[in-house]
Amino acid sequence: MSQVFDSKGRGARFFLNPINKPIFIGKTPYMSKEDSRRLINSLKEIYFKVDTNAELKKLIIHKTTPFIESEIEGILQATKGIDVELLHIQHYPLWRGIKGDRKKKQPASYPVDRGTTIQLDDNSFLLFTHGNIPSTDFLNQKKDYYKGARGIPAPLKITRYAGKSSLDEIANDIMKLTKMNWNAGELYKTLPVTIDFSKVLSRYSKQDELLLNIPYDFRYFI
Repeated sequence: MSQVFDSKGRGARFFLNPINKPIFIGKTPYMSKEDSRRLINSLKEIYFKVDTNAELKKLIIHKTTPFIESEIEGILQATKGIDVELLHIQHYPLWRGIKGDRKKKQPASYPVDRGTTIQLDDNSFLLFTHGNIPSTDFLNQKKDYYKGARGIPAPLKITRYAGKSSLDEIANDIMKLTKMNWNAGELYKTLPVTIDFSKVLSRYSKQDELLLNIPYDFRYFI
């Protein structure tokens, strides 16, 4: 399940593409070099059909499973001359975070702030897309806001497999994408729209195999 849109969120299309030669690691299917190259070439074709005058200088790919070598090779072959960011976004890792009150030297009354990042190494970090939002971020709001008002927020674990962007830039982009699901009627979602929409639409598409290999405007499904 793939989707493609420009940096302003315009021209959103989704594309369900079967894997012809899956590589299984355990029970998880991954793409061969040929499958990943074919997928990216198909997405590029869809992108340019949306706007024939568009330029494609950078391509950011979010994936819920790690990138294996064959996938990376196929993607890079299909994106010569284009800056590529390959990001594995892991939902519900084992990490959790508790905010501390320095003055009282005890846990704070509110959870970790939304947007908090914790760098693990040069290519991976934790990002709290769910968490406390200070009252200062709202107009005339006297209290902090914590969506759901219960539980300890779990961060996303972001691992980069290719790309040159700073981790701050990657985190900022993902935070923006958590606010793009305008159909949800919520202040934000925990997952970026790239992953959130793909999960929903892939479940929907299982009911109709005729959706395969045809790009559809996302507005037909909201």
